[in-house]
Amino acid sequence: MLGLQSHFKKERIYDRDVALLVLVATETLYSQDKVEGLIGCNVSLPCASSKNEQNLQAINVLWRYNDSTNVLAIINGEASVEHQKLKYKYRTQTFPDQYTDGNFTLKLNNLTHTDAGTYQCLISHSLEHVTVLLLVNESPEEKPSDVGGGKRTILILMICVSLFIVIICIVIATVMIRGCKSSSLEVSATGARLSCPVWFKPISNTPEATNQNNLDYAGIPSNI
Repeated sequence: MLGLQSHFKKERIYDRDVALLVLVATETLYSQDKVEGLIGCNVSLPCASSKNEQNLQAINVLWRYNDSTNVLAIINGEASVEHQKLKYKYRTQTFPDQYTDGNFTLKLNNLTHTDAGTYQCLISHSLEHVTVLLLVNESPEEKPSDVGGGKRTILILMICVSLFIVIICIVIATVMIRGCKSSSLEVSATGARLSCPVWFKPISNTPEATNQNNLDYAGIPSNI
């Protein structure tokens, strides 16, 4: 029961302070900044007070998105995420050690397309209202490839493929020519061997044949 009462008390304090901050926003000093960030990266939304408040208990600041969504609140010098929109859970950060210096910058992590828009920083003790316009751009690796660059890449690839095909054709032609030359040389050598036949006469063992053979060997005509 005691815990429930404490919860309701905190709710009333939060609602009171937020209502005060919203009321203050209509009658405060106004400034506007523009910040650009990349998808998936972190960005800091600046909010600085011209009046430094050394008493943390007197520091109440509210960060809102598009005048309606609670992003983060600083209540009595302490950051509060109790009423924070679900999309900002674990993605927001402030710098408590710089509160007394008037720095209530909000760091937003892991940007998405839906984070783009207008953020308001309402400062109660100095009656200031800081507006930050956040522009979210695509990161370089997510940008679509350049059309001209793509065409150049395709052209270079086609040239490389063509050169490769030409080289292959040259190699094949060289091998074929060398093979033809080798075949021609073998055929020529075989022809040369075949054009020089060996002639011989059969030798008879009869006396007349023996005498004729001897005469032929000596080069004497047989009709002498």
